[in-house]
Formats: sequence, structure tokens, C-alpha cells
Amino acid sequence: MFTICFYQDSRHREPLQWMRSVLEIGHLHDRVDGITELRINGYSQVQKILQSMQPYIRFKKQQVATALKILEAIEGKSFLSLSVKSRTQLADWFSEIREANYHSSARKFSADEIKELLTR
Repeated sequence: MFTICFYQDSRHREPLQWMRSVLEIGHLHDRVDGITELRINGYSQVQKILQSMQPYIRFKKQQVATALKILEAIEGKSFLSLSVKSRTQLADWFSEIREANYHSSARKFSADEIKELLTR
């Protein structure tokens, strides 16, 4: 599943409500830590939103461009039908997005482990 999330302090959740209303997609979730999320799930929904928003993105241009490459590469295909070469490319793209995001010290899998999992 592909998911994009928009996060905002729950005291300022109105912009997320507005986005949900305008996009007519996704769901809002208030977390116990005071953060509200707008979550959009599914390949076609995420692709549509990212393509629509791409010209306006200011801070995560690389992540959006790479996510769109991933979505294009897997569109209409089952994961098992992808070649090892394609899955290796996906692993590289996943790592590229993760490296471009804010760094977290608690990563579940290394880039090599992701590649190993996807190319088995």
C-alpha cells in the first residue's frame, strides 16, 4: 500500500480539514501526542495527489519526484511479477526517499536490508 501523510499540531488542524474537504479524499486522525494526520492511501489516489501538488511543492521535491517514479514503475503490476532488477531499483528509490527525509536514529531496516527483503 502507498500512503502519504500530512501532519499538523492538533491546535491547528483546520488546514488539514480544509485539504481533506478540497481533495475529497483521505481521513483525519488525532494522535495522542497532539498531532493530527491527514492520511491518503492507495496507489491511484497518492499518484493523483502527488501529480496535482508537484508544481507547488517547496520542501520535499526530491521525495515527490521519486515517489512518482515508484508509482509509475509498479502501476498495474503485482510485486511478484517484477524482475529482480526492478525490485532492486525500487529498493534504491525507497532508500533515496528515506535519506532525503529528516533523519531518525530509530530506523527499522538499513538500505541493504531493504534491498535484501525486496530482491528475495
